[in-house]
Amino acid sequence: MTPRLKTKGITMTRKSKYVALCLITFFMALNVGQGQSNVPRSVSFIELIANPTKFDGKAVLVTGFLALDPPDGNMLYLHKEDYDHGILLNALSIEVTKQMWADREKVDQNYVNIVGVFRSAEQSRNRFNRITGITNCTFKSNPDDPIRGRLAKTHKPQKN
Repeated sequence: MTPRLKTKGITMTRKSKYVALCLITFFMALNVGQGQSNVPRSVSFIELIANPTKFDGKAVLVTGFLALDPPDGNMLYLHKEDYDHGILLNALSIEVTKQMWADREKVDQNYVNIVGVFRSAEQSRNRFNRITGITNCTFKSNPDDPIRGRLAKTHKPQKN
């Protein structure tokens, strides 16, 4: 006969306590694992296009030149020059959110930081690698007024 333990008015066998402990541990580990997969990894644009299957289904933070609704669709390019010259091999398709569309005057035709889930064209049989489930799109720099130029103006060398 299995010994019974009485805990605060509830009688449990040692076996059922062990099973309950295992289940609690399993679900805690599952929640921790899911939380970590949603933490975006900062990735270079070049890494994404060079190793698309490595990042498939993972949350990423990437910087690029955003072009909303040009002839090629909503795309994030490695450089503005890639957009200007239609170099689609250096571009990712973007699933535009309502917030991005509302902020389009600020983000369109500018460099932006985007957080979303990367989808490999190889895995999904799409024409382009994509970023879906975008949770954040923030302005980074205007190609006509680059950050470096503004920084140079504010950090003038001191005269001796």
